[in-house]
Amino acid sequence: QDLSSSTPVFLFKDGPVTSAARRAQPVLLEDFDQPSQAVTERLNSILEPDPELTVVEDSTASLAAGARATAPGAIPILPGFQLFATSHEASRTQGSRLSPAARSRFTEIFVPAYSRGDVLAIMKTHLRKGLEQ
Repeated sequence: QDLSSSTPVFLFKDGPVTSAARRAQPVLLEDFDQPSQAVTERLNSILEPDPELTVVEDSTASLAAGARATAPGAIPILPGFQLFATSHEASRTQGSRLSPAARSRFTEIFVPAYSRGDVLAIMKTHLRKGLEQ
């Protein structure tokens, strides 16, 4: 595709998820419950048993020779890619901002909030380290 024409072209730039998928690296998405459902649902296809991701927003997509993906804008999901996400929900019984489809693709581990004693111990440890330096 000729990019020298005067017609504006949207160029897609890899972000953390697409970069990690291409490099077969893990990625952590913090506060996964904060974006709109449209954003989180967009990632469902990479959490399937046969993962795939197509970036339809990339009008200039071309694939390197030998890539697993075949569609324009397709991003190969290489072995070694893993997606971890955190969510800040008040309780296990409170309604989730994540859709059932998104939640079903993760293993949920509930971590209780720090107690006051835990917070004080952490603060003392970090303050002590800061004073020693």
